[in-house]
Amino acid sequence: MASEAEAVIYLANQRGCYQTDWFRSYYTFNIGEFKRESRAPFGSLVAVNEHTLKEGRTLSLMFEEKVKVLLLPIEGELIYKSANVENVVDVGQVSYIISHPGIPLEITNRYTSRLINFIQISVRIGDEVHSNLHHVFSFDLESDSSQLVPLSDLSESSTDELFFIGKFRGRQKIVFQTRKPDSGIFAYEIAGTCEVHERLLLPGDALSIKNAASIGLEALTHEAIVLIAEVPMAHEKGIHSRT
Repeated sequence: MASEAEAVIYLANQRGCYQTDWFRSYYTFNIGEFKRESRAPFGSLVAVNEHTLKEGRTLSLMFEEKVKVLLLPIEGELIYKSANVENVVDVGQVSYIISHPGIPLEITNRYTSRLINFIQISVRIGDEVHSNLHHVFSFDLESDSSQLVPLSDLSESSTDELFFIGKFRGRQKIVFQTRKPDSGIFAYEIAGTCEVHERLLLPGDALSIKNAASIGLEALTHEAIVLIAEVPMAHEKGIHSRT
């Protein structure tokens, strides 16, 4: 008998938050002193953080274990530096980085009078993953407003986790189906309002679903943007990162 789907919602106004006069960070999952029983990592997905960074400033992230980091700009381009690698990532692109314990990931806003806003995702990985991965992948949200756009080349992807993003018209409906068995599904609302798996998501809200091979999504506002992650559920221990 198939297991019943389990869904957990993470409301934006209940996220962890840390801010100074030059940056603000929201945390969907437990991090540092922010600890909630309901905010444990979801499978291999251990961090979904949204950062806003003031012009001319650099945010330094440190990790306590080896992780794959995704940087997804929402407003403005960013520069990141890790070890001896430096890249520029703009809206319409996502960067993949392998970060190691004790090695800072530095993210810089080089504008002179403009804030940048970006999402940072961390995924637990094994030692067999290539230790020097740095890759920027471009995507086009405007080419097809009726589908989720992959954030990697699916034909070449050998990883267990997959990421998608979509920008939808009001009342647009889709069904997302997992591509790998025993995966969990995680949805994060970036803009607008969507109903995902019969749960209402506003900007900054998220939803995790276990034991579901597919979920339904309906955009309730025009130009609603949602991020979908398909992740393995084998990992359940925690992770911490510091800024």
